[in-house]
Amino acid sequence: MSKTTTTEEGPEIPVHVIHIIDRSGSMSGRRRAVVDGMNSFLTEQKAKPGKCRITIVSFDSDGYPAATINYRVHQDAVKLANVPAFTVEEYVPSGGTPLFDSEARAIHAGIARERSRAAAGKPEEAVIVVSWTDGMENTSTEYTADTLASLKKEREEAGWTFIQQGLGFDAREQAAASGTHVTNTVSYGGGEEGVAMAFAGTSAVISNYRGAASKGRRSVLRSASTDVYTALDMDKPADDEAVVSK
Repeated sequence: MSKTTTTEEGPEIPVHVIHIIDRSGSMSGRRRAVVDGMNSFLTEQKAKPGKCRITIVSFDSDGYPAATINYRVHQDAVKLANVPAFTVEEYVPSGGTPLFDSEARAIHAGIARERSRAAAGKPEEAVIVVSWTDGMENTSTEYTADTLASLKKEREEAGWTFIQQGLGFDAREQAAASGTHVTNTVSYGGGEEGVAMAFAGTSAVISNYRGAASKGRRSVLRSASTDVYTALDMDKPADDEAVVSK
């Protein structure tokens, strides 16, 4: 039996995918795997129909605990067809993990884009945010888990969906505390295979999300905010047992 019962359809809804990628020092061993995974994701998505824009940001920090955040925007709401390949030259891990501040910064940029589009009379986008990290927040100075969770809840009420992909660690507790539902969180292995699986799983989610958007299934997209896999009639990937049993 299908997990979804919503059958309403309407005009195509353009999609905006926001990737927020941990670039802290502990990601060094996954540098090539992350670059390859992102490029596989882009290749797969470019083969799919539908209107879609991509934002890619990455982050690290200098200093601890009084950190300076290094937040880099690689692609800013670029049409999917025009997004270039991700490269190892632009993704160089170092420093700490200001996850909360970086997620908040990306969210506020997305809000500003929404307001600009609304003022210009452009159609509302369906926004799905994917955060990638291999460990715990440790250098944010502006946002706490609670304040970030409040910001995400506000965006969820506006129809946004947040996904957390843990690479080599159990991401569930931190994700839940900072406003991403455990139902939208998966903890993968931290090796090359685990990273590849994470990007493949993300691409499958985005493909189904874009499929619903192309048919104007707005209520399905809204349901995805709390349980993306059930809303999109997908099986949720199992958490890596070696990771979550630590």
